[in-house]
Amino acid sequence: MKKIANIIICHQDNLFLQKLLSHWLAYASEENIWLAYGGKEKDFLKIQWENKFFIKDPYLKPENSLRPWDTYHSYQEVFSQASLILPDIYDYIHLTEYDDIPIQKDINEQQIEYLQKEKANIICYNLQRVDQTNYPVYLAQCKNEKFSSYLQSISVRKAKNLIFKTLGYGLFFKKKAF
Repeated sequence: MKKIANIIICHQDNLFLQKLLSHWLAYASEENIWLAYGGKEKDFLKIQWENKFFIKDPYLKPENSLRPWDTYHSYQEVFSQASLILPDIYDYIHLTEYDDIPIQKDINEQQIEYLQKEKANIICYNLQRVDQTNYPVYLAQCKNEKFSSYLQSISVRKAKNLIFKTLGYGLFFKKKAF
């Protein structure tokens, strides 16, 4: 059986998260549910869940939801932390946010089936290519002389200048793509 790590990005208090996790347990086993916590560290320490990790990135903090629109906003730290912390037992990664809750009992199996049907490494919501467009965040980053070299340093594609955006949550990867 394929193993899926369901990583839930969250920032709520322990009481809220216990209710959320209770719901998720109807869809995935405890060992396959992970919390990527972007709230306050003192609240993180109170969370009664073994599979969790703390995200320090200030742009993922709820109090920074009004950050300048031209700043870097990415899940880079979530990916980095997860790649260091998750055991090698997982074949797939499902990255979601606390308010994107499953309603299908076999959600992970459906994700795997669709990924295989499409012969893809990743499925997600609303994937769009934005390089060479007038997408505002892309245009703002073009002003930053370090942006291109930053992309070159993190991309594993042959065409490193391609830039895509997605809604940011609801991503489902083969582990090797993660």
